Amino acid sequence: MYLNNRINLMGFNCSTIIGLVLLITIVSCQGKNEKKSHINKSYQIEKPELIKRYWNNAEKIYNPKSKFPKLGNKNSGLFNGINGRTTEYAFGGKYSLKVSKSQPYAFGINFQADFENFIEVTIWRKKCDDCGKLIIKNGNNILLSATDVVIQETKHWEKLYTSALVSGKDSLDKAINVFYMNKNNITYVDQIEIKVFKKKIYPDFPELQKLFVEIDKKDFEALSNDVEEAKKLGVLLSKHKEKYKANISLNNEELKAKIRLKGDWADHLEDDKWSFRIEIEDDESVLGGIKEFSVQNPKTRHFLAEYALHNLADSLHMLTTRYGFIQLIVNGKNLGMYAYEEHFTKQLIESRKRREGPIVKFDEEPFWNQNRFNHKLEKSEEEAVVPFYQAAQVLPYDYKKTTKSEPLFSQFKQAVILMEQYKNNQEVGSNIFDVNAYAKFAALCNIAQVSHSLAWHNQRFYYNPVINKLEPILFDCYTDYWLQRNKKKSSFIKYNIDTITGKPDQILFETAFEDPAIKKAYLKTLATWLSNNKFKQQLNSICKEAAQYESLLQREFPGYQFNYADTMLANIELTKNNLQTLKNESKNQQYVLLNKKFTKPQPFIKGTGLVANYNSASNQLELRNYHTGPIVATGLQLKKDSVLPFENPITLEPFYTYPAKVYSTSIPYVKKSEVLYTTEDNKSHEADIYPWPILSHEKTALQQYNNTAAVPLPHTLRNDTVWITPGKYSLANTMVITAGKTLALRAGTSINLTNNAKIICFDNVSFMGNKTNPILVNSTDKTGQGIFVLQANKISQLAHVIFDGLNTSLDTDWTLTGAVTFYESDVVMNHVTVKNNTCEDALNVIRSDFNIKNLTISGTFSDGFDADYCTGILDSSSFTNTGNDCIDFSTSEITISNIEIKNSGDKGISGGEASTLRISNVNIDGAAIGVASKDRSELSINNISISNAKYGLAAFQKKPEYGPANIAATNILLNNIENPFILEKNSGIIWDGKIHVGSKKLDLDQLYDL
Repeated sequence: MYLNNRINLMGFNCSTIIGLVLLITIVSCQGKNEKKSHINKSYQIEKPELIKRYWNNAEKIYNPKSKFPKLGNKNSGLFNGINGRTTEYAFGGKYSLKVSKSQPYAFGINFQADFENFIEVTIWRKKCDDCGKLIIKNGNNILLSATDVVIQETKHWEKLYTSALVSGKDSLDKAINVFYMNKNNITYVDQIEIKVFKKKIYPDFPELQKLFVEIDKKDFEALSNDVEEAKKLGVLLSKHKEKYKANISLNNEELKAKIRLKGDWADHLEDDKWSFRIEIEDDESVLGGIKEFSVQNPKTRHFLAEYALHNLADSLHMLTTRYGFIQLIVNGKNLGMYAYEEHFTKQLIESRKRREGPIVKFDEEPFWNQNRFNHKLEKSEEEAVVPFYQAAQVLPYDYKKTTKSEPLFSQFKQAVILMEQYKNNQEVGSNIFDVNAYAKFAALCNIAQVSHSLAWHNQRFYYNPVINKLEPILFDCYTDYWLQRNKKKSSFIKYNIDTITGKPDQILFETAFEDPAIKKAYLKTLATWLSNNKFKQQLNSICKEAAQYESLLQREFPGYQFNYADTMLANIELTKNNLQTLKNESKNQQYVLLNKKFTKPQPFIKGTGLVANYNSASNQLELRNYHTGPIVATGLQLKKDSVLPFENPITLEPFYTYPAKVYSTSIPYVKKSEVLYTTEDNKSHEADIYPWPILSHEKTALQQYNNTAAVPLPHTLRNDTVWITPGKYSLANTMVITAGKTLALRAGTSINLTNNAKIICFDNVSFMGNKTNPILVNSTDKTGQGIFVLQANKISQLAHVIFDGLNTSLDTDWTLTGAVTFYESDVVMNHVTVKNNTCEDALNVIRSDFNIKNLTISGTFSDGFDADYCTGILDSSSFTNTGNDCIDFSTSEITISNIEIKNSGDKGISGGEASTLRISNVNIDGAAIGVASKDRSELSINNISISNAKYGLAAFQKKPEYGPANIAATNILLNNIENPFILEKNSGIIWDGKIHVGSKKLDLDQLYDL
């Protein structure tokens, strides 16, 4: 946004503003006490009882051949693994233990522990890259804990922490083995300390919100069995993620929910501090508007580093999941401090000021299935290497909703096209991604050294239905900065792509940088941040705020220290010093995935077998085999255990080369059916049918328009401005103005859009008519699909322009709502008219700053002026005969003054989704509702008149993720109004100083049918 508009408070006296604040306070207090929880909130807080302690610093040898002495009580064991004792480095004293591939073990000790004993271990390690883990196992060789989590550091050393709870049937022999293991690069370890407590007792955190979860006893036993089995395997299988009913309570409000285990590896199940996914049922939300979220041990995401990075991304207006901390109590048992993280729902998108659209990912189940298969192998067995990456399909979050909603399903198929292009390197990055959003994502990941987020199976994308492109969502920010700090590398963009059969990892991220537009935007973003003190100030401020949680974490994780700001600043300086190197970097190998062959037969692994899609256009099943052996498709498995056999079974040859060969069969598609097939060992399997066709060689709607080369009207090009020669024209084909070029129309020019033509501009417009010779853009055959200004780099200027009889984009896969649309394109308008449009919005402005005066909108099919996620000024304008709302703002901050509204089909002025509107000097004549405040919006109204309406004012909540709405009104004149106002429960109005608060729920369907 380029205009620095300020909300104009003139005309609103202090009492109005103070009154509004008072009303918000009253309503919020009432809302908090609305529901009482019946969940048992009693849990015991006591100090843990230390029963054993082992400690060693490699200084004193008890037996030079094998053991170190112990320090502690009499029943302590003895340490072994001392062959690497050295004076090369030491954290304290003269000695440490050198650990390497040839000497992989250090500080080993065996001791006895009782059921429910809790073990904490710390060790100091010389800073290193990929050099081992601190491990706790039990006598049955079951891994209880393995980590390289750093809780404290000095200039050259870092302190690792891990813990384990002795629990489960397989821990009954109570033999515990603790040691450090490193089979990679050389490192040094010193000063190990082991504490054994009688049982695990978590501290209380009165500073945090408490989330109480109650699960039925039978369900909790089933959940516990899943945990025990997953711990034994070392991984969570799909069957371990069954959902169970639960009641939850937060802030004294009890809600119904579904809960399941969360995570891929068993580190999410350490001790009794399990990770969960929680889904709120019904129309309710928690934690500021979240309906689905995860709760997990803070150590699984490296404590505060992830929290700080999420907040930094949020401050940079990037898409990221909401992240914070709570205290968790399950069935009355306090489990201490947890990190919560928002899941991928529409609330994530809308809370970040984006229009709802699908969130997509590559299916990672084949990848994890291979990992699970290999994890169970004996040492003598050969690991499987299957084409999990090639088999990975594009999947939506909220699968059921997406596939059932026609608009979302259409948008999802466009997202699939983009994801396939990304995966297969079929299009340049700028044709796939929102370039600026991708540049921010890459730059922040570079500075923070979070390459974990860039692995192909960790990438998540939002499909933006307005610009027909993908935007990355930052999450799972495993901040491996301590692994990188000794590397003098300027960037993690390697440009040296290997043959990627088994581990593609960052392949996708790197190929995106083959596009000069992506790399240019990335370098520009980096240069701006690195040279701008504001970015460092943002970082320091966020890290300072995050550091407030350090003392809380230290209650549960003694010794933890938060040094993220220093590390990030060091990364900034390193990147700044190597910025020129970054500019000169280039790839030295080509993308080679498409030529990789799998000629060696591999074991069958679920997900790398048959993949089935349904093409509704041809009424055919499209089948592909990703197994390295032949398979035979035999029929459909229907509901109720019935089978519909294929007339002729289909033999699919083994997977050799990507892309896999496609086999088609014309058989009626049956919902919720599966394809039956057999492998070469005659074992039977089933494959789900994806209800969309294979889309690996398609183009999106906007990509097809991008191929439009020439401007079809007479023009001249000067200084990157396309000057249309003044005249009267008929345009029967869509005109596209590419990025970096301004479209300029001058006084007296008229363009008649026919035959479904539209104008698409990827930069700003300059339409400068005058009072006697206005510019006209119209459609005499009523098929013209409007004008769209998308992500302009400069402010658009419009004066004395008429838009008449326009529709909106009605492409099958790119449908918008406005006849005139500005998206992320700041605009100034004066004397602009939009009339007789036949689409949802006459004027639609999205994520932009605007200054609009003397706007006239009349004869609209639905809304007049609709603005989403905007800031701006609307002044001296008139609206007549609108089919729905005259003025509708969502999540916006707007000043509205000197407005005339006549015959509004629904609301004269509407503010929704946490909007702030300042309204003055308005006349509304004819409306169902004069002025409405919805969903945590705050409206200040002064000096308006409302005539001939069902309700003068209305305040209510429509969406569960928001809250009650409020209005502060002074100097309101009502004439022929059936009801002065209507209020939903907890929404409120201050009318000339008198407070009114709603007491009951409204029938919103009936209200919207007015």
